[in-house]
Amino acid sequence: LLKEGKIRAALKVLDDAHLEEKAEASLAAIQESKRGIQQLEETVALRTQEVEQIIAAYKLKAEGHELLFEYRKTAQAYEKRVELMEAISSVTDLELANAYRDVAAAYQEVGEYTKAMEYSLRDVQLCENLLAQNASTLADSYVRLAISHQDLGDYEKALAAQQKAISIKGEVYESNHPRIATSYNNLALIYKD
Repeated sequence: LLKEGKIRAALKVLDDAHLEEKAEASLAAIQESKRGIQQLEETVALRTQEVEQIIAAYKLKAEGHELLFEYRKTAQAYEKRVELMEAISSVTDLELANAYRDVAAAYQEVGEYTKAMEYSLRDVQLCENLLAQNASTLADSYVRLAISHQDLGDYEKALAAQQKAISIKGEVYESNHPRIATSYNNLALIYKD
């Protein structure tokens, strides 16, 4: 009997707690939150699309400045493009690596070799993590890095990067392919400096 009294008292407390109303209110709040999350996801998707369009516009802007030989403006537009690309998750790492390579090339054109080196290193690091060690894109990244080292007067590092590019291209292309010949020419230019 003692136990029965305690159980009945506990049931009375639970009955007085209005469990049904609280459950309904909590479920309604969950549904409202889900609608809010869905609206937020839709807004994020829309804003991401807008940013992707702006990224494409910056690329066009950079290419336009490049055609007019306005390399400083080219570099600035490419750099703004990279900032936006780094801020959104829909951009692939390979697209970002290519964008780094574009910025590096633009900064080399205006003689800002330290900035060019910064982006060349980012490009190589990203490509090394993404690509097979015999990918032609990785070789292109090493070529850009070699140019950056050469521009800064670090010829040993330039040679090492160019030789790495040649090694990769040797795995990808036939030995008489023009891209391999170009790399050997680049190697000769480093030795010339």
